[in-house]
Amino acid sequence: MNVTIRTNGKEVASSGIINLENNEFKIEINNIAIIFEFITDSENNNTRFTGSNDNENILRLKIYNMNNAFLEGFYSPIRIGIVDNREFFINFSAWSLDSKKNIRTVAFNLLLGDSVDDAR
Repeated sequence: MNVTIRTNGKEVASSGIINLENNEFKIEINNIAIIFEFITDSENNNTRFTGSNDNENILRLKIYNMNNAFLEGFYSPIRIGIVDNREFFINFSAWSLDSKKNIRTVAFNLLLGDSVDDAR
């Protein structure tokens, strides 16, 4: 059986839930890595994220103040690059079970959009 899930014109390439006992995890796709790093910023309490490239194959997402016991996240797909000649997106949410010990559950979706040639 071959199952394909599509939402809002994008194909769900992978979806998962991970339980963390630290402040980061890494997803590897082909030769690309996405590092999720959860940070508490007591000076700016807004939930937000920033992205930076450690090198051309590593994207680091710094996610600030996602320490709520209730589910919160970034639900609209965030375009982060191109994989296998297709637009590549991610969205994610999390809830904290114990923010002092960095124990949280993270749900994520990896989404593929149009081929790069079709997207132009």
